[in-house]
Amino acid sequence: MSTAVVDETSGRNSDRPRLQSPENIPKCKDNAAILKRAGGGEWKEQIFEVISKELNYREVRCNLLTKATNHYLVNLYIDSTDLSSLFINRGLLQPIPLHAQQAVLLSMSLLQKVPPPSVAPIASSTEINTYKACTLEPMQQYAVYVSFVNEGPTHFSVQLQQSETVLAKLMKEINEIGLRLMEEVPLPGTICLAKCQEDDNVCRAVVTNEVDNQFKVFYVDFGNYEILPLEGLFQIPFKYVLPKVMAIRVALNGVEKSTVTIDMRLAFKRFVDNRLLYMKVLPSSTKTVIPKCELWDPETKTSALDVINRAALHAYPEPLILNRGFTQPVKVSYVFSCNRFFVQLLSKESELAKLMNDLQTACQSSDIISDIRIGLPCCALFESDQLWYRSEIVDVMDSENVKVKYIDYGNEEFIAITHLRMIEGELLTVLRPQAIECCLNGYQNMGVEEERDALFEHLILEKIFSMKATEMYGKKALVELIDENNYNVASLLLDKIAASKSQVSPIDNETSSNDRSPESGSWRQNNKHFE
Repeated sequence: MSTAVVDETSGRNSDRPRLQSPENIPKCKDNAAILKRAGGGEWKEQIFEVISKELNYREVRCNLLTKATNHYLVNLYIDSTDLSSLFINRGLLQPIPLHAQQAVLLSMSLLQKVPPPSVAPIASSTEINTYKACTLEPMQQYAVYVSFVNEGPTHFSVQLQQSETVLAKLMKEINEIGLRLMEEVPLPGTICLAKCQEDDNVCRAVVTNEVDNQFKVFYVDFGNYEILPLEGLFQIPFKYVLPKVMAIRVALNGVEKSTVTIDMRLAFKRFVDNRLLYMKVLPSSTKTVIPKCELWDPETKTSALDVINRAALHAYPEPLILNRGFTQPVKVSYVFSCNRFFVQLLSKESELAKLMNDLQTACQSSDIISDIRIGLPCCALFESDQLWYRSEIVDVMDSENVKVKYIDYGNEEFIAITHLRMIEGELLTVLRPQAIECCLNGYQNMGVEEERDALFEHLILEKIFSMKATEMYGKKALVELIDENNYNVASLLLDKIAASKSQVSPIDNETSSNDRSPESGSWRQNNKHFE
């Protein structure tokens, strides 16, 4: 099990735990050796800087595992992503069992001659401090109500119809009992009763984290969150801890979070609102935080997946927005200039190739578009290679011609309306638009310069780089590109510019980029040849 260590005495606010950094780790003579044994390697300041950039000012979900000396061992999540696993996969951390982490922290405490914490007696039944989850059998059909939609079809909560009476009785009782305020400031993971600000009902809850001296709670019987002051939290009598939680978090099978549009979220919410539905949880080969399910209306036989797929006909998923520090290998797909070019994530190359193959087959039988309008998703034929590409109409020129943007490559072209086809279903939603718009860091305030931009295109087009996002400039990412020899492209470009000014003809004998397909690279508006 991979965990993070937090210190109960350090942080920006004295009552808020935070990740340990080197200066916070208890000092002892053999500190480096202990850290090396604990993590499989020596800690480096750079690693903490990378992790801090990922976590600073980000809201995370904290799952408290245990306490060792004055440290808490926790799992941290952003949405459903386990941060420990993420950092391990990226090579920043190495896994260490929970019992080993406890032993290391205890040994540090002993070396400082701090007496170990006294062993708490085994909790009695009246000290149970967690709720029991409701488990569902895979492939079993259940009648359910959707109680709360967190992130559209990729994260929502359901209540079993068979628990309806039990929940009504539970809610009636806890809203009639005398309430007692919390005796101490609650830690993440503390179970309690909480008064909902929306309707003043008292509900069973668990504290997830502290936010600006208030507390974010999760209502375990309904699936929603709320931020409350301390006076809105109350002690929960033991008898109300025993019933299993009524809200079960699930995700709709066949939909990925990255492909969901606003229209799809709204369509899903309208479909599930105040409606009895049937649900089937699907088996999984791996243990997941949120299980996948199928969901449908038993009366109309309409599935939730069909509803959101129809809604997806109106728009592509949102393009990927990069966070500062985002670093991945990319391939440059199209170049306008130093301050406007497009890249594709190398990790999505095989998925895009499959999509292209499926697109060619689908477009042979899909309908010609009759309703031409700006913003319409479509497939567009590129004449040079006679291949179909996912596109979007960006301008209507006249009754016969339009301007389209090839969303997976970044270029724009004028084409005849007869070369457009309808796009629908998975082809529209299975993959985000792959063209990520970028600007070379340092060139964001510079205009077009033909010779420089031609050299830049020759330097990067269709090549693979390690890309790091340094900032967002509107919807455009300011990036640094590093080649396979660890050279910065910005520096290489300056060398190219200097060399071109010392030659009579720095540009010569290269195939015109106007003849290239979206898949093979750039088509610039004017022919350019490179040495």
